[in-house]
Amino acid sequence: MDIFYSDLFVEQHATEQFFVLTNFAVDVAAIGGLLIFWEILAQTLKKSSRRRGGTWLQNFRFYRLVRSFLVGLMLGGLNHMWYRILDTYLHEFNIPTLIMKVIIDQDSGAPFMRSCNLFVTSVLEGHSLSTIYHDWKPSALNKPDWRIMYTTQFINFFYLQSRTRTIYVHCVAFVINCYLLYKRYAAQSNAHAADSVHGRPSATD
Repeated sequence: MDIFYSDLFVEQHATEQFFVLTNFAVDVAAIGGLLIFWEILAQTLKKSSRRRGGTWLQNFRFYRLVRSFLVGLMLGGLNHMWYRILDTYLHEFNIPTLIMKVIIDQDSGAPFMRSCNLFVTSVLEGHSLSTIYHDWKPSALNKPDWRIMYTTQFINFFYLQSRTRTIYVHCVAFVINCYLLYKRYAAQSNAHAADSVHGRPSATD
């Protein structure tokens, strides 16, 4: 009987470990793929706003896809482990605990993730450490709209299961960044068109 329960415990533990590793792999691969899609969208909008000559493929920088995927792997892994830590040590399901998790996430976890994103991206782009340090503080402390992110994380911790947290947060961030990116390049495209009408050189050329 003891052997039976021992074998059952080992089997359950192995199954749990398998699901943890599977969830980790899904998070990492999903965020890596999401950032590849983001890079394709960013380069497409950039070419459209600047009206470069040549085909889309001729102007596309494929090496940036590799960089985006590597950054996505890093962010997916870090976010997965961060949410596991929060769920392990703040596991009670009540409003005070949920509020505490959201505050800790936004005041500690989010700046750390943004700093890691900036550092790894800058290293892959070949920037020096002095340049990275110069860009770090304003970028790391540049928080998105707190109403959006606090609401997003409260929904995350209140309604969603642990295995969906990383993908959910990055999907929300992806939608927000897509909107901001479109807004930015739409303004540049309009400015380019206005400069062309008045015969002025474009600031984006």
